[in-house]
Amino acid sequence: MSAHRLFLALWPTAAMQSELADAARAVMESARGGREIPRESLHLTLAFLGSVPEASLPTLRELASAAPWKLAADARRVGDGLPAGVAPQTGDALRASGGPWADDGLRAGSGPRAGDGPRTGDGPRANDGLRADDELRTAGTAPSSLDVTLDAIDYWPRSQLLCAMASRTPGGAAQLAEALRQSLVAAGFSPDLKPFRAHVTLARQVRAQPAARGMSPVKWTFDDFALIESRTGPAGSLYSVLERWPLGRA
Repeated sequence: MSAHRLFLALWPTAAMQSELADAARAVMESARGGREIPRESLHLTLAFLGSVPEASLPTLRELASAAPWKLAADARRVGDGLPAGVAPQTGDALRASGGPWADDGLRAGSGPRAGDGPRTGDGPRANDGLRADDELRTAGTAPSSLDVTLDAIDYWPRSQLLCAMASRTPGGAAQLAEALRQSLVAAGFSPDLKPFRAHVTLARQVRAQPAARGMSPVKWTFDDFALIESRTGPAGSLYSVLERWPLGRA
């Protein structure tokens, strides 16, 4: 039975990808070695699935399509003063749950192995004082767009990754990632369960922390999310957008 190596992501436009690549240029030029991610491949992973059988694709598409409805329902519940089924992890909950998401394209199977992504002591810790936005707690409806501001550079020595980070956790993206993860697990998929941290991988196999660490903030705005297939080519991972789903359903 054929299988696909898949993940769900916020996939930026070419202009957005170029803006981030330009903002991180000084850092990339100061990096020692490494393999730079082509700008057309820059993205922000929401949920990494690994190898998914062909027969499971209809179920995956159905639950992804329903995710914005789940967000809208939870937002209305919060607006009514009731507990939501989905919320970004903050404070003690985030500290207890561990570190950032593993990078999206490192291993096939049920998800990246623990050694392949940032771990405790590798990249920003969960208790760095980052806090999630509260837009979905007060809006009462799912947003028609999500903003992610990438304004920091971090180097993860164990996995030798150089990443652009959001120093303030984007609440809308975190809620969408959690809604997708809950739906995937309920449907029998095996997504990576590390807590969501907004990051974009800029380079792999970087041997040491670059001398330059600063970057101008880059704001990405999304009105949809996508299902991505990852294939391995001679020069690294090749990504294909299989399908997109709009945000803002209510």
